[in-house]
Amino acid sequence: MKIVLKKSFDEIVEKDWKYIQKYSSLLIFQSYEWNYSWYKYNNFKKNLRIFLIYEEDKPIAIFPFIIERFLLFKFVKWIGYDLSDYLGPIFNKNYNFQKENFNFIWKEILELLKGESDLIILDKLINKKNYFENPMVKFLDCKKHDITYGINLSNWENLVKEKSRALQKYRWSKKKISEFGNLVFEKNISNIEEKKRAISLIINWKKKMKKNKNIIFSNSFNESFYNEILENKDTHLAGLKLNNEFIALSFGIKYENNYLYLVPAYNAKNEILKYSPGKILMIELIKYLSEKKINYFDFGSGAEVYKTEWKNHDIEVMNYIKQSSFFGFLLKSLYKIKKLNIL
Repeated sequence: MKIVLKKSFDEIVEKDWKYIQKYSSLLIFQSYEWNYSWYKYNNFKKNLRIFLIYEEDKPIAIFPFIIERFLLFKFVKWIGYDLSDYLGPIFNKNYNFQKENFNFIWKEILELLKGESDLIILDKLINKKNYFENPMVKFLDCKKHDITYGINLSNWENLVKEKSRALQKYRWSKKKISEFGNLVFEKNISNIEEKKRAISLIINWKKKMKKNKNIIFSNSFNESFYNEILENKDTHLAGLKLNNEFIALSFGIKYENNYLYLVPAYNAKNEILKYSPGKILMIELIKYLSEKKINYFDFGSGAEVYKTEWKNHDIEVMNYIKQSSFFGFLLKSLYKIKKLNIL
């Protein structure tokens, strides 16, 4: 077994990453395109640490990290840590990782990272069969850090009964908005120019909504980043139009028989805001996906009230933290009590 450290997205990284993708069950967040685009829009050119793992000269795994600096401190994090909902290494599913060989790989990676950081923070880890399996959670000392909510759609009829009051309110809101004109659910925005326009609206609406809360967005949270991945077959855009103008939109990710509700947004300045156009779009989308036999609707990161109202399932999100210095020990303590914003 051979481990190679790369500090740039060179031709070898691209070739071997795309090779592993062919033999992997991965989310878009682990794809070469997503990671490379994120890197391109963020200032980490000298801080990439991509570990390629080979068995008999065949690539079997990739661990894509960056070194982030804050004051005098250095952190090892995943590429795309601030924009991706679930993270982890990329594995060739044809290779059977056992605890012994995985721990050997991890020990070697830690050795190569020695002196590179004060603290290793690898979060947003999940290990869910038929969704995204991750040997890190299985073999390393990972701790529960968060939870994400979702809806099991396998029994839609029961869900409709359970959410009868919420659906009654949805029908009332939909009727009230329809009084302003023609209300249409766009279940699948397919025209590329319409997609780009939708992405532009989503980005602008999100940033305007968060401006008053002083939320800083990742550099890659921009039109160019999302436009670059629109051709990916797993991306999906849906919207709600009133008189042929979008009042709510959502950007989602399809993964086998699952759907990740990644970036929903609505026009906060619209006069029909009190009728919850974003929630109407969400329910229309859930109904549509249930008809398409999607099994699981994943709300992704965040604990907004509407998610807890609708969820009937949840996923434990884990993290792995390891100090590499005395400063790292202190930073780890601050991380545990959530007093350091950079973490």
